[in-house]
Formats: sequence, C-alpha cells, structure tokens
Amino acid sequence: MVTDLGGTEFAVLAFALMAAFLAIRRHWRLAAFVAVTGSGLAVLGPVTKAVVDRARPVVDVAVVQTPSNASFPSGHAMTSVVLWGTLVLLALPAVGRRTRPWLVGARCSSSWR
Repeated sequence: MVTDLGGTEFAVLAFALMAAFLAIRRHWRLAAFVAVTGSGLAVLGPVTKAVVDRARPVVDVAVVQTPSNASFPSGHAMTSVVLWGTLVLLALPAVGRRTRPWLVGARCSSSWR
C-alpha cells in the first residue's frame, strides 16, 4: 500500500539500506549524513508531537481505532518528506543540470498530496 512508503518500518529499512550502500562504496560523509538524518527523524517526530500536543479530533463513528498519540505533526507526512527529500538530495549529483528542477519539483509535489 502507498501509505506504507511513509511508515516507520519502511523508513528504517530505507535509511539503513542507503547508509549501508554508501558505506560499502566508501562515501563515509554521505553514509553519516543518512544515518544522522534517519536517527534525527526518529527523535524529531516524538519530540515535536510532545511539544505541540495537539489532540486528535473526536469522531462519532470511528471506522478504525483512533491512535492514542497526538495528531500533529503527521508521522507519515514527516517521514515521507525527510525520507524522499534525502533520496532526492543523494540523487541530485547523478542527474543532469536540466533534470534537477524537475526532480526537486516532483519530490515537493508528492509531499503535498
């Protein structure tokens, strides 16, 4: 399912694979960047939720069980922006100069959906 691409399990796997791939290719700084970004995301989400502490809206007839954590920021949205943004930053040097704005634009437009 598409929503899984913004989930914690997929993000942990993606960041670990990116860091491992970069370390195998001996791109130590990029591997460290990916590891720190992934770790920072794991801390940033819960801390931001705790600071903002915005309650979830009350629904009369819930279709699914409502999560017990705060509603803002969206964990899926935050994870998606950081994960796909990191992938775009890593890919930018490999694409042509004319393609870069399209790649960045595609990443930005997908995070707003």
